[in-house]
Amino acid sequence: MKKILTLSFLILGAFIGASFSSGREIYVYFASFGWCCIPIALIVGVVLYFVMCFFLNFPLPQNKSKAFKIFETILLVAVFVLSSTMFAGCAELSFDFGGTILLIITFSISILQCFVDINGLKIINYILLPLIFVSLIICVSITGFGLNNSSSFLASIFGGVKYIGTNSILLSIFLMQIGDEYSKKEKKIASIVVAAILTVFVVFISLVLMGQSDAIKMSSMPLVTLAFSKNLFFGKVLCMVVWFGLITTLLSGQYVLCNYAKNNTLYKIVLVFISCGFSLLGWGILTTKIYSIVGIVSIFAVAFLMISNIKRGNKTHIFWYKNTK
Repeated sequence: MKKILTLSFLILGAFIGASFSSGREIYVYFASFGWCCIPIALIVGVVLYFVMCFFLNFPLPQNKSKAFKIFETILLVAVFVLSSTMFAGCAELSFDFGGTILLIITFSISILQCFVDINGLKIINYILLPLIFVSLIICVSITGFGLNNSSSFLASIFGGVKYIGTNSILLSIFLMQIGDEYSKKEKKIASIVVAAILTVFVVFISLVLMGQSDAIKMSSMPLVTLAFSKNLFFGKVLCMVVWFGLITTLLSGQYVLCNYAKNNTLYKIVLVFISCGFSLLGWGILTTKIYSIVGIVSIFAVAFLMISNIKRGNKTHIFWYKNTK
């Protein structure tokens, strides 16, 4: 049970970034399309379950073919963009909470991760994720629900597909890296738990956002704006919650990138600086434009990998290995 909980927390930590916990991601990919996003969210949850199971059981090849290297490069670039987006989210939060001190703390934590292993990420997720989910539940219960009667079913489907693609960015390589120490049963149960939790929160937060004014829904961080509309204290709490989510995803992304640096600590530190610098593009541009681009590209990359694997059945992912004979 402990290993299932640990694996579930690792996966959830990769999902619950600033975009998700602030409501921005949920509004863009779900709530903005009206009530029809609810059944789409349920379908997305099922698809994500299969995505997680697939990558948790997909071994990283020792002898990589050219095709796998292309796939890997696309995903690593996408993870780099995601990490930069988390830094940009921190800058966005600093206007409402903490000022420059929040940026300094986030950067320091990122540097510190260059010297620790996966156990450090496990500890952080154990501490922060319960706080995030409890706070989001309170937010949902206080604000109440609404329903947008206008809907666009086809657009909602496309939104769900982009959501899967965007989150596959980090999950694919991350799950390949952490899956070895868990049994197939543990991977399956953890995938069910994660998919169920994400689906529930997507549905309920969508219902919350659909009942709000355009000023709240269209803001850079809808749940934070909603919280501040209630009172200052509630707004500050939500800022902290979003920051917690930002930290878990940022560190998950950097774990993926730093894992390729092996024991080169200097490379890891330089990577943190570059990610932070790229975040100067801004939260708005990264989440609305660049995020969508890398999400669509990642969909094709992940689909290519899955289809190739399915076609080859039980041939040990032969397409992704070099012919060593």
